[in-house]
Amino acid sequence: KETTKMRDSLQVGDEITTIGGIVGEIVKVKEETITIETGKDRTKIKLRRSAVRSVDVYAAEKRGDNKKADAPKKDKKTVKEETESAE
Repeated sequence: KETTKMRDSLQVGDEITTIGGIVGEIVKVKEETITIETGKDRTKIKLRRSAVRSVDVYAAEKRGDNKKADAPKKDKKTVKEETESAE
């Protein structure tokens, strides 16, 4: 049941591993199939949903990581020191 639920909830941006060991990122989702990109040359492969063994990174997690990857916010002390050194 868990495997079926996982396969039914696949979405664009999820990084998956297939039963055959192919790793890629989902770029298209249809009723019975998905398309993934894999490799440096971004080769696209069309697969049946039943070929997915696991979701390694969920798209929602990646979106959360992107927010954390933004430039760090400077605290007030750092901004004050930079202002003083610029003068």
